Amino acid sequence: MTERQATNERGIDNGFEILRAIAHPVRIPILLHVSKSDRCVTELSAALAIPAPRGSHQLRHLRHARLVHRQAAPAHPSGVGRRMG
Repeated sequence: MTERQATNERGIDNGFEILRAIAHPVRIPILLHVSKSDRCVTELSAALAIPAPRGSHQLRHLRHARLVHRQAAPAHPSGVGRRMG
């Protein structure tokens, strides 16, 4: 396999991972929300009217595909954890 073929194959694999990551119907709305501003799982779940564990599960798929990333949230009295963006 030539270097060009290997590069093309990696590009196809990356494209496949992205398509697979956004295939679930909840993930595109999540991406739309976090593209506007950073959100924590609790905020996303409330905005999308889904249980927090389901939102967290879907975010894990998006993180794995490198479509979202974790970032530390500012200290908050409620103890809300990390934000997604």
